[in-house]
Amino acid sequence: MGFDVAVGMSGDQLTAASQAVYTKLYPNVFTGTQTQSYQGISYTVKWDVQQAPVFILSIPGDREALIDALRVPPEGTPPNAAPELAEAARGLAAQTPSFTLSLPAVAITLSNGVTTTLTLPFVASCSINVSGNAISFTPYAVATQQQSDPVQNYLVQNIVVPAVSSLLTSVLSGITIPPIEIAGTPLSTPAVAVAGNAFVAVANLAQSGTPPPPDSSFPWPSAPFFALLGPNVVQALTANLMQSATNRFSDGGSGGDWWAGYYWKYGLSLVNPATAIQGTSIVMSFSLGGGIGAGVNVLGADIGLGFNASAAPNPSLTAGTAIQNDSLVISTQSVNAFAIIVTPSGGIPGWVLGWLVAAIITGVVSSVTPLITRFLGGINLTSYALPSYGISVAGVSLSFTPSNPQLGNVAGYLAITGTISVGG
Repeated sequence: MGFDVAVGMSGDQLTAASQAVYTKLYPNVFTGTQTQSYQGISYTVKWDVQQAPVFILSIPGDREALIDALRVPPEGTPPNAAPELAEAARGLAAQTPSFTLSLPAVAITLSNGVTTTLTLPFVASCSINVSGNAISFTPYAVATQQQSDPVQNYLVQNIVVPAVSSLLTSVLSGITIPPIEIAGTPLSTPAVAVAGNAFVAVANLAQSGTPPPPDSSFPWPSAPFFALLGPNVVQALTANLMQSATNRFSDGGSGGDWWAGYYWKYGLSLVNPATAIQGTSIVMSFSLGGGIGAGVNVLGADIGLGFNASAAPNPSLTAGTAIQNDSLVISTQSVNAFAIIVTPSGGIPGWVLGWLVAAIITGVVSSVTPLITRFLGGINLTSYALPSYGISVAGVSLSFTPSNPQLGNVAGYLAITGTISVGG
């Protein structure tokens, strides 16, 4: 599958975030009381979610059954309808990726003078929603065991189940996949799915449109949190650098005397950046653009001459990557050897002394080579800020920040792996 950038979080990482949120919000959000009448008798219903919600990254049974039914049409389905049903199955799976949230133990007390205590597991089927570059989770169905006693069943299903659904909606507003953002590089709307035991969001550069939803065919990292930057993103970051950097080189010089002299000036720049990811390093290469103006004076007569400049091989560098202050920094490790080649752009009159042409060429080469080398050696680009964000749930502020970041390479993508810490 193809994509330019990805962000993912494992189910275990999200469960750890859920535990942190639970610790901060319990008992304010995870307990409650409500009075309800049933057949003229008033009951007090209390609930207490005694463990943090657990993320289970699999498609809920009802959704999976519907998708499977569409993929394998029942006997007697017209042959021409089968492809449409299969396409509907793919669309359903892609457009509404889902997962399960487990609440292993919810303590319930039912009182009307006589107290009944129940401890029940709850399961919530949840959807992943995308709005712009924001990704959120929403419970769309909450269920627990049916009770044999009709009064208990009524109170559980009509009071506790909606209350749990409401509290999960609140809790899930504070647990999400960090948004995909790269400063100065517009990205498409992300596609999100469960893949490789992780929630994964993928995006392309904006001009390429939204990629297909991620699937398990890609070797997603097993780390709790990861971000992958592909060649197109690195190329775009380099292009941004060249637009903002002062990479235009100019100089001039002259020599000789009235009898035989010369002069030159140039305005050159590095253009057409090309990048390649090699392990955790990035190779950047450029071609040379611009022009050279020159001329000679022979016995007081000024003769203008044109010259072209190129490089062989193209000026290039190898940049290392590092995480500094929660950002990916790309900086030059080494500048690869190159030679500036200056050649006449037209014919040189035969009477122009050869040493004058040689002096022009030598002057340009000796001037511009160290300027380009110095520029390439000084590249230091802060390119990608690791996602951190803050939210407020039930009046409690929480912060999500990356920790223990490591750099690597996964299937040709520059990979940043680590964990997400929750604080408040």
